[in-house]
Amino acid sequence: MSASRPVSHADLARVAGHAGLELKAVGADALRRALRAGLARTGGTGVEEYLLRLEADPAERRLLAGEAVVQESWLFRDREAFAALSRMAQAHVKDKHEPFRVLSVPCAQGEEPASAAAALLHAGLEPRRFVVDAADASPAALEAARSGLFGPASVRGPAADAPSGCPADPAAQALAGAWTFFQATDQGLRLAPQALERITFIEADATSPAFLAGHSPYHAILCRNLLIYLLPEARERLARNLERLLAPGGTLFASPAEAGAFAALGLSPWSACALRSAPKAARPKAPGTSRAAARPKAAAPGRRTPAAPPVSSSGPDAGPDSVPAPTLDEARALADQGRLEEALQAIEAHLALCGPSAEPHYLQGVAQLARGRAREAEQALRKALYLDPAHAGALTHLALLRQAQGRADEAALLTGRAARAGEERP
Repeated sequence: MSASRPVSHADLARVAGHAGLELKAVGADALRRALRAGLARTGGTGVEEYLLRLEADPAERRLLAGEAVVQESWLFRDREAFAALSRMAQAHVKDKHEPFRVLSVPCAQGEEPASAAAALLHAGLEPRRFVVDAADASPAALEAARSGLFGPASVRGPAADAPSGCPADPAAQALAGAWTFFQATDQGLRLAPQALERITFIEADATSPAFLAGHSPYHAILCRNLLIYLLPEARERLARNLERLLAPGGTLFASPAEAGAFAALGLSPWSACALRSAPKAARPKAPGTSRAAARPKAAAPGRRTPAAPPVSSSGPDAGPDSVPAPTLDEARALADQGRLEEALQAIEAHLALCGPSAEPHYLQGVAQLARGRAREAEQALRKALYLDPAHAGALTHLALLRQAQGRADEAALLTGRAARAGEERP
């Protein structure tokens, strides 16, 4: 590396900070590699000069971030998400004349937007009835994506992607037909022209306040494996951009590892798994490394939860003498339907009649997290842990909350406790 002095860890942290990146998440090697590329690109001779360049040049910050964050994905990664996307698009074009709009950010080398376009064509949508915009900060990644060509690393077995603890989804099984829009060639799989031409590739910084300014809102946004690399300030900017770009009733698809963090930022990502019982939720090894661990348990498609209907006669106001306590299964069922206010009322009624225990407080915390109420979520999760210090589900979600708050050390400690608890209670 051409530099006037050796690059220290503190230098790397400063470089990462200018780009809105969390050095610990990105990794020193990746940041050092991006810095080396930045110096070569700008003709700089040292880190101090490059830091000045970063301060003054938003485009250079975007390029640095695009190179430091190495995106790895594969076709139809998370099949349930693409099956759900297909169902949403089918319902949309049935009722409305406007095209179904999808945004993939970051799009990396194109696996995600290609999967979306193929899935929508397979779902029976005419090409004119949908558009897919694919944004990324890396020109090199976009160049690869525009080719529509995917090598062996982009094709991985569906069994490896099967979510643990989730019921089988017939639509996900039917998604296999979408592979017909990829043709085998000597160079790899090539996306069919009718799918590729529906994708518009855009070079842009998703954390910039000007990100896709002037674009029409999207009915679905796929934003996965980006939030975890960002500093808290950049996370907030990303969340506000997605909130601005998401159409009313639209759906945000996030990675399981980031769902809790998005929830803490006021967004409610779609989840393939419904709110379910603690034993299954209590087995994750660690946020970000286990699909089940990080998967949000309140399945409320879209960023906005429905308004709470009036409390029914069987609610908590009916009195303990005339109405049995709502069961936690009933509370979960309400949350599964996105009726989070009712679910919380049912949990409160259950607690009032049955007394405190860890599981209802844990469910409270998850539901509050899904509503974007971080403080209330933390209070409930802490109550669950007071009653059951080894409640892996509560530990996992509290770790996600800490990660979203930028308190990585605390998150790591909680993650370790959750992993140990999961091993002790298989």
